[in-house]
Amino acid sequence: MSTTETKTGKAYMGVADAHGIESFLPSKEKEDKRGFLLLRAATNRQRHAVFYEIELDEKQAASVQEEIDKDDYVAALHVIKAAAAAAGEITLDGGGDVLGSFELIPNPKIDPWG
Repeated sequence: MSTTETKTGKAYMGVADAHGIESFLPSKEKEDKRGFLLLRAATNRQRHAVFYEIELDEKQAASVQEEIDKDDYVAALHVIKAAAAAAGEITLDGGGDVLGSFELIPNPKIDPWG
């Protein structure tokens, strides 16, 4: 997925896990954070952490940010998952079965550390 602005939206990246969205950053502006986010996802696989990158339109991005601002990280991840399902495109990374983990999250009950 491109990390630049396109006709339909803008690329965002971050980490999601059993508790929802952990981070949500514009890819183009935060390219220097990619390595850190990948490492964070890889070292927290026990919580089914995954690095994601997705293109969102302004309304979708605003919805994600609104849920984050309300501290509803689970709802924020649901917005991203709905956008991925509608577009049929999301980039996942972080080592291991990230697709399987992405399908399981958000679900705080699968976090072995509670």
